Amino acid sequence: MVVVASGTEYLDNLPSRASKEGPPMQWGALGTWILATALQFATIVAFMYGMEKAFLRFNLSKQASIFLVRAFFAFMSLRSRVFSILDNSRPTVAMEDRKRRLRKRPSWMPPAKAFPVIWISIGVLRTIASSLVYETTNTLLSPALLAFVLHLSVGDTWNTITNVEDRQGASVPGVFLVWLSVVNAVRMYAQTLPLAGKVLAPSAVWITIANVLVISIWRLNGAEPLYPFKKRRE
Repeated sequence: MVVVASGTEYLDNLPSRASKEGPPMQWGALGTWILATALQFATIVAFMYGMEKAFLRFNLSKQASIFLVRAFFAFMSLRSRVFSILDNSRPTVAMEDRKRRLRKRPSWMPPAKAFPVIWISIGVLRTIASSLVYETTNTLLSPALLAFVLHLSVGDTWNTITNVEDRQGASVPGVFLVWLSVVNAVRMYAQTLPLAGKVLAPSAVWITIANVLVISIWRLNGAEPLYPFKKRRE
């Protein structure tokens, strides 16, 4: 026997439209991230252009130029965020410990104290690889180094999304873009000088792990929408 529900009963049993659609997207936040990334990239490139002009203006020796370039990339590998217009504060060990208490984490996640060591090691390798590229091309504006600057810019914006604004959902596509940018940088470094590509490769390996970690945290904590939205105040 088939029972046909009345129109009212049928409508009452349908999922609400709002629950299907999710919260509205914050287009302003997305635009801000894109603009900030583009501005950071352009500012760093302009600074590098100015460095090259200064090298020529003061007729610096090859050794002096290499020394300054190494110092520049050492700084950029760890502090590129100074060129960003966004709040790019890095999480402290205390902040990370607090998040672990409030939010589920996969059991295999490295301890909070390991992250500074990992990033410093990555920074050293970035500096060496970038210096090798510069010594090979004799210019700061080679396509490979520009790809690396783009990677830094995308990474700093992702840090804001993840660690400052605490957007777990938007962090997932964001970290994927960081991964794409570092893979592209490794590829271009390798094309310029195979050794430089190998030295930069561990950075891509670590960000691959970061992708898995970000996705795992996102899934364990409710899998919020993968786009920016305004969160309700608790």
